[in-house]
Amino acid sequence: MSINNTPETRAFLSVLEAMDEPVTMADIRKRTSLNEDKRHYQFKKLEKAGLIEITYNEWGGTSTAPMKQATLTKSGEELLDSGFLDENTSEFERANVDVVELSSEVKELRETIEGLRTSITENVYEPMVANQEQINELEEQLSD
Repeated sequence: MSINNTPETRAFLSVLEAMDEPVTMADIRKRTSLNEDKRHYQFKKLEKAGLIEITYNEWGGTSTAPMKQATLTKSGEELLDSGFLDENTSEFERANVDVVELSSEVKELRETIEGLRTSITENVYEPMVANQEQINELEEQLSD
């Protein structure tokens, strides 16, 4: 079946290609810039085209409703194998950013910054305060 190669479709399918299946609605939300309406539309469009199969997991994450999940069908795998995603996706490059990975990198950077802050406090600020106290004491002695 033929399907329009839109940036939204490429973004959605790129997540399916990159992750272990099945891919949940939350995975699509975290890894693309698609809004909720576009995510739902892609689920519907790709299922109708026979490229994905939709199932529902047993839990709904933060809600009580089961969460949609997509799995590539054989036709979907063939489409991706044919180079469907090889076209320029610059409009949706953000879709290929793994937010979970970025979150991990931010955490590491925060830990590094905290380590630097501790080092500066111990190696620069505290000795500076001690020096200032010595200067104050010496100034008091000189003024006596």
